[in-house]
Amino acid sequence: MASALGLGLCAVLATAGCSPPGSPLLIGRAPGGPANAAPTVRWAGRAIATTGLPAIARDGRSIVIAHRDGDAGRGNPNMTLVEKDRGDRELDRRVVITSDDVDRLDPHELELRFTAAARWLDERAAARQLVAMAALVTTAPTDDAPAQATGAGLTVRWTPNQLIIERVGGTAVVRATPTSWLAADYPLCQTCSEVCHNEAFLAGGYADVERSAAVVVVAYRGTDTCWEPGSQEHIVVW
Repeated sequence: MASALGLGLCAVLATAGCSPPGSPLLIGRAPGGPANAAPTVRWAGRAIATTGLPAIARDGRSIVIAHRDGDAGRGNPNMTLVEKDRGDRELDRRVVITSDDVDRLDPHELELRFTAAARWLDERAAARQLVAMAALVTTAPTDDAPAQATGAGLTVRWTPNQLIIERVGGTAVVRATPTSWLAADYPLCQTCSEVCHNEAFLAGGYADVERSAAVVVVAYRGTDTCWEPGSQEHIVVW
């Protein structure tokens, strides 16, 4: 079962009907250590530990994200490292492990996967001079207001098809978001009249104000018969 660009990517939000993206199997997502420390990824027991992700290139041209897919009822850990540009377009990716790999690979093979992933990450850290982005604090929606993510001088709000970023000392950024940020409805079975609808919500975010960029994490609610898909991480710049 999914939920996190952790914007794939959200340990601070728990809602009825779904688990926070990437929790509890994806740990250590908040940037830690010295501000210039290279991002890391490692296998920790039966969990994935990361530091310094997502991370943005020093020139602001690309962002590396640790993405986790949904895994229906099993909840197996999995991770793909994704590099995106400022237009939210994917530049490169490295599949670290899939949900099936966790059950079929022996410990040595798993370690080899993470050694290769760490090498891939180190190469990008050196070439791009990656800088950890600041994790935003997410609050759940209320009857009067949608969920919001705050920190680093920003407040991010998202409701389906509209994103608002309020900046201290700056004008608000208001953007229409594409329907691809939403999960498509589908029938529960070939002969079913019932439709599976996964409501989308803001599940977290990261920001780098100096480079005018944010990662917005969108997650989805689900039920026992209508599993939620994995969260999405999207790049927004201003």
